[in-house]
Amino acid sequence: NAVDYDDPLEGSNAKLTYSIEKNVLEEETGRPIFEIEPDTGVIKTAICCLDRERTPDYSIQVVAVDGGGMKGTGTASIRVKDINDNAPTFPQGIYFGNVTENGTS
Repeated sequence: NAVDYDDPLEGSNAKLTYSIEKNVLEEETGRPIFEIEPDTGVIKTAICCLDRERTPDYSIQVVAVDGGGMKGTGTASIRVKDINDNAPTFPQGIYFGNVTENGTS
């Protein structure tokens, strides 16, 4: 969250509005990947299913503007966490083994 230190609690200057000045676009569709809540500055994904193996890090330029028109910019760095999205595979369809009767190992 950005803070307007010279007018933190009073008047229209205390209200900040957030936007994304430079976004990352999805390759297939050209749509923006991220969106920002104008009143809170919370950044969310605008598309489904980011893939860490494909792109692990993103960087976007964000802007906060106060009610008087003064603005500040900053960079938001976004790191995608990995999930186990690859099911295990077995090279053979059937496996055979032997177990000794009354064996301990």
